[in-house]
Amino acid sequence: ELHIDQTTELERAGVPAGVVRRLTSRLRLRAEIEGRADHAGTTPPADRRDALAAAARLIVAALDRSGDGLVATASRIEVEPNALTTVPARASVWLDARAPDAARVEAWRAEVEGLDVGLPVAFALESQSPGCEFDAGLRSRLMALSEELGTRAPELECYAGHDAGLIAARLPAAMVLVRN
Repeated sequence: ELHIDQTTELERAGVPAGVVRRLTSRLRLRAEIEGRADHAGTTPPADRRDALAAAARLIVAALDRSGDGLVATASRIEVEPNALTTVPARASVWLDARAPDAARVEAWRAEVEGLDVGLPVAFALESQSPGCEFDAGLRSRLMALSEELGTRAPELECYAGHDAGLIAARLPAAMVLVRN
């Protein structure tokens, strides 16, 4: 698969293309946080069961666990009721985590699911992929071709999902990213 690089990695390296060694492991979690709807003006802070405040704590804690090759993103949030004068009773948060190895993603998931954010949280796994390593022979041929063209293409880890990953589960496959 030939794809435009969605990062600035190739640009920073000053090379026109890179050969993808592997697609990283990734998962998406949905967190459902249950609180209680109350009036925003008349309910003292100590009496609130604010689902949105708990969602904020969850998001910050989940993102703070990024690092060591893991990238976490809070990608979506829905709040009920979505009213200016009401303490939110329910918040749904979608979290995305990606890392070169599946064990690191699973460790992040265990940490996040073990967090205490002050209200009950129910987690659901929305999707998961172990990632894949592309065919070594094809990668070697692509690297040799890049050298023949006068530039040694770097080997890259790709944090996005691509069709080539689906093909690689059944056939030898490879992927080249072209500088954006």
